[in-house]
Amino acid sequence: MIYARALRQLGVVMMLALSITACTGADPSGHRPSAAASRGVTRPTSNPASTQASSVAPHEPATSVPVLRRVGVSLPLNRLAGFIKTTGSVPNQLGIYQQWAAGLPFDAVAGAAAMSRGMSILVNWEPWAPQCDCAEQLDWTDRKIASGAHDAYIRAYARSVKAFTLTGGHVTLRLGHEMNGNWYPWAAGANGNTSADYIAMWRHVYIVFTAEHVPNVRWMWSPNLAYPGSVAMSALYPGDRYVDDVGLSGYNFGAGDGFHWETFSTLFQPSLDTLRRIAPRKPLYLAEIGCAPQGGNKAAWIADAFRQVNKRRYIAGITWFEQRTQRDWTIEDSPADVRAWRAGVTLLQGN
Repeated sequence: MIYARALRQLGVVMMLALSITACTGADPSGHRPSAAASRGVTRPTSNPASTQASSVAPHEPATSVPVLRRVGVSLPLNRLAGFIKTTGSVPNQLGIYQQWAAGLPFDAVAGAAAMSRGMSILVNWEPWAPQCDCAEQLDWTDRKIASGAHDAYIRAYARSVKAFTLTGGHVTLRLGHEMNGNWYPWAAGANGNTSADYIAMWRHVYIVFTAEHVPNVRWMWSPNLAYPGSVAMSALYPGDRYVDDVGLSGYNFGAGDGFHWETFSTLFQPSLDTLRRIAPRKPLYLAEIGCAPQGGNKAAWIADAFRQVNKRRYIAGITWFEQRTQRDWTIEDSPADVRAWRAGVTLLQGN
């Protein structure tokens, strides 16, 4: 699979211009946000082989609550079987990425592969055309989406999801993630969008989608780790009525390129605290997490991440980004990383 080039992000430019490392500026709470927080991570594009209002429409969430202490993995479908074999673990959830500009329906092939293994599926549902590697895309502004310009696609996608969920599948839609940054055209810090525009977009998509009465679907609102210059998460929350789960993206970029090694707690705790204040009654997931090998002991970091998640009982699950982009986030090629992963999965799934 061919990946898009690394996403440009203003926080990184600011960081390099100021000759600091790992975004050492303090946020209003006094914490030191990580450099990893100030940079988008390249995601895979849609699989070309895949087939197939004024008031809030009734939302029909999953018939069963999500698996607590859920462990997920985001990787291409053709690597899932190998990952399971190598790690000796079956994740609870498979993460995939689908971009609106591709015009594809829900990836029923990936959905069926996940369901056959007892896994739910997390769709990172991205309203953009990633090929240009840019955030300025006038076709994908929040205002345009909220105006109804893409309603035909939204309805068609909803119906394709419904066809899958009616067979017993469970889907989480992670719509327009990392909206507090500026590297995506739906983000409040890019493409002429405001925080109000983002909220209007989210609510509009939710209303159009749920008007199709799709069962077994959950909506995940998922910002990036806060960093100097990021938009306040609280200004972007669509409201409890429109959200089922809350997620968070965060990466330890390790050493080099203006970054330095950071612990799980240093990276995540400030943003976790913020999300708990915003949506205290919503399940909270680490929806995208990774660690680079440069600058420290990756296996030890993985082991510590699982221990820290296990201690924070309010974290409902973790999804590992098993891809190679700006860094090698994968664990499969390192026996030490695999051992740490396997022990972590046992720890979380056993509690």
